[in-house]
Amino acid sequence: MGDDPCWAADLVGLPVEEAETRVRATGMASRRVFTAPPWAGEGAGAARVVRVRESGSVTLELTAAWEDYIPAPRKRPDAGGLK
Repeated sequence: MGDDPCWAADLVGLPVEEAETRVRATGMASRRVFTAPPWAGEGAGAARVVRVRESGSVTLELTAAWEDYIPAPRKRPDAGGLK
């Protein structure tokens, strides 16, 4: 890392905590953003970096995604009182 701006691409795929440590080692700051599927659910497993982009002159935005997602239980429609 350093003068070559391409080093940021090496962060993709890393656990987000490790990527943040590497960014701090360069003297830059990082901002963590999570992405998720379009349906309701909860992230599970490790959070990994899926995108890196500049966010100001000394900050990198690290977009992370969980390795797995557990869908939220679907609500069953009311059967209208039928038994």
